[in-house]
Amino acid sequence: MGNSSRDMFKKNFKGQIKPLIFKNGQPFTRSTYLLYSNSVAKLPQVREFIKIIQNRNKGD
Repeated sequence: MGNSSRDMFKKNFKGQIKPLIFKNGQPFTRSTYLLYSNSVAKLPQVREFIKIIQNRNKGD
């Protein structure tokens, strides 16, 4: 999955993507929390999603 799915989304997306910036130039950011049970975390699609979110938080 990884970057290729994100690139595919951006290629097919017809809307606008704009970073949110405060008047003072500081970017608007917020924390993201994932809540899931251990049994759900064993599903391959959930593990992959968690990896994507973790990599994104590292500046990916």
